[in-house]
Amino acid sequence: MNIYSDNSNISPITAYSDAHDSDDFNNLVLKHIKEVQPDGTLDELLNEMKALSPDTPRTMQQLNSALQYSDAILRTDPDYADYTTAVLDKKTAQLSGLNMLMHNMLYKSLLNNNEEKDSI
Repeated sequence: MNIYSDNSNISPITAYSDAHDSDDFNNLVLKHIKEVQPDGTLDELLNEMKALSPDTPRTMQQLNSALQYSDAILRTDPDYADYTTAVLDKKTAQLSGLNMLMHNMLYKSLLNNNEEKDSI
């Protein structure tokens, strides 16, 4: 199985649109976190982030990227230093760990599936 796909069917306009959408979502999350400073569970934070763009389903990678972006921006702002240290850093680390776990599980699932096919 070839895990590398041919991206020749992706137009530059589509790639730009996806990147632009990602930037917009990152900024939406940043604005929300600045205004609300959520301090609930990671699940609650993820639900809040997803609710910011209800018409566009977000992947775990997009959520992770947006949270890392917000954490990096707010870390440099003295007004948010305490919040970043006490809450946001922990949520960002949790989500990054969860994202890595999901990627590893998916990889192992695909690897095991391919090994089973090869042994038949």
